[in-house]
Amino acid sequence: MAHNAYWLNPRGKILDIGLGTHIDQVILSPKSFGLTDRYIRNIYDKFNEPMNLEGKAREQIMLELINDGYVRIRLIKNQFWLVNAKQWNKPLKKALSVWAEDAKDVKGAGKYMPVKVVTNKETIGTYTVEDMYYDKHMNESDISATKDFHPVIVESVFDFLESKYSEYLRESA
Repeated sequence: MAHNAYWLNPRGKILDIGLGTHIDQVILSPKSFGLTDRYIRNIYDKFNEPMNLEGKAREQIMLELINDGYVRIRLIKNQFWLVNAKQWNKPLKKALSVWAEDAKDVKGAGKYMPVKVVTNKETIGTYTVEDMYYDKHMNESDISATKDFHPVIVESVFDFLESKYSEYLRESA
């Protein structure tokens, strides 16, 4: 499978969505993101856009998910990995170390591909996939503070769903 995009949920589960788009994954499995079909349709209706269009509705949904703690990772072909997150924090750093284990073997990208992390407030210095794999983006306090946080790459969107989020399904926009 080609690995060009990933979602990371607030509990550290990492989902490889392959060549698909992030919004397609949300629309296909809204409950995995704490949303409902109706909620997504209402946002697309609000902007008078067809479902799956990468327009204003998509932008609103993606921003809401990122602000809820989800992280979007996308390979910008022949340039860099782009990580969109709410904030650059210790759990994200640890999760990116786990993600890098998978990303270092992505054909056409590899371990020397730059990783650009963009948060709501700033653009973090660029690392390589290899830097993240070897925890060069972390310091000792990051590592010790996350000893009980265990990010994992999951096999399917169904494994991505957390029971905490299944109880929090937004119904209206």
